[in-house]
Amino acid sequence: MLVFRGTCVLTEIVLLCSQADEEGKSKDWIDELPSCIVSYILSLLTIKDAWDASLVSRRWHEHLWNSILTRPNLEFDIPNIFGSRYAGAKFTDTTSDSIRLINQFKTPDFVQRVNAVLKHYRGKKVESFKVAFFLDGSTADLDNWIRFAITKGVEVLHLHLFQDPIHGTKKYVFPYELLSELKSSTLKHLSLHRCVLRPSPDHFDRFNQLTSLCLNQVDLGETFLQACMFSVCLFLESLTLIRVLTYQELRFQH
Repeated sequence: MLVFRGTCVLTEIVLLCSQADEEGKSKDWIDELPSCIVSYILSLLTIKDAWDASLVSRRWHEHLWNSILTRPNLEFDIPNIFGSRYAGAKFTDTTSDSIRLINQFKTPDFVQRVNAVLKHYRGKKVESFKVAFFLDGSTADLDNWIRFAITKGVEVLHLHLFQDPIHGTKKYVFPYELLSELKSSTLKHLSLHRCVLRPSPDHFDRFNQLTSLCLNQVDLGETFLQACMFSVCLFLESLTLIRVLTYQELRFQH
């Protein structure tokens, strides 16, 4: 039985493939692995590591298209885009930490790699879509990513956009109007960090399927929160508000 453990997968594969057969002749075990094993291995890896692993053989590259590029759960952060060796890179709102990460991981490289994945994506549906990186002032690509997720019927959407002290502190304006591109909203879980959420009242119904809403350092429209809780989001089970800026007073009575 083959056992693969997280990021040690590639090392174990190399050791396995370097073994000789019973006659002492070198044998390429990579192409001998069953398709289900190859797909399972790739499913354990980050997007970047899976892409690198697909270079091992043409057969593995075919599995990349059939496995990774049809994943229903897409997560774009430092480990997934730049590799699991950067799993310890943590985002914070501390200026010194932000500058260090910005200098190490360039936003254009991040954007280019995300665009490449989405361009080649073959899945029919995206269940969850998560982005965690810096916002450098340009929002066109991020708008396109959200449009992509929405048109794929996304149910879980996380946007954790951290402060970029080099290019400014402007928050991202969530393009709520994109939710109208589907006849009925599929969005059930929405988590926003450092965004502006100010939908017009005629777009409130685009949030009517939400069961959880998490807002961290978000600027809210004047009436959205009250309407969300009491008249629109009738399925809402969880509401988390952290350092939210709103111009309406909320009162709760037992």
